[in-house]
Amino acid sequence: MIRISVSRLALLLAACALFAQPASAQPASTLSGLIYDGATQSVLRGAAVALTPATSGGSTLRTVTDANGEFTLTAPAGNYALALDYLGLPPKSQTVTLGAAPVRLTLTLGDTAVTLAAVTVEATRTGQARALNQQRASQNLTNIVSADFSGQFPTRPSPTPSSGSPASPSKPTATPAASRAATSPSAA
Repeated sequence: MIRISVSRLALLLAACALFAQPASAQPASTLSGLIYDGATQSVLRGAAVALTPATSGGSTLRTVTDANGEFTLTAPAGNYALALDYLGLPPKSQTVTLGAAPVRLTLTLGDTAVTLAAVTVEATRTGQARALNQQRASQNLTNIVSADFSGQFPTRPSPTPSSGSPASPSKPTATPAASRAATSPSAA
């Protein structure tokens, strides 16, 4: 069996505690802020925030703003580059020095929107044209396209039945004016 005295055990624990602390233990500092839209003065929800150490070797801390446009990051004291980005607004970057005291910033992102190149939108009205053609071709199908749109489509010649065919019985056709005159009381 291994016997360890209490004094040796205490010395071993003290050595472990000494090596457990990092050599460059810097106090952590808190950076928080609120981000506004410069044009509308409304808070920006979901804006990307990145805090990059000014010296090489450190890792970049990233977060996004919450529903109130606020963010919070905790980092060791030092000099940093703070980068803000939001879709549709130009990105912004500035230097920040963190110390022992918490730092609170109110930031404005973009006074103007990003100008994009021209956009061309193309579309076809195949559904309406198809419905109109179905209405014209079918004898049982009616009112697929409203009367407002029926004059906007070009007419195509429909085949006329021959006068002697059994499919087209000959019956007299009355014009709308003639049928109104026949049924109106003043015509009698």
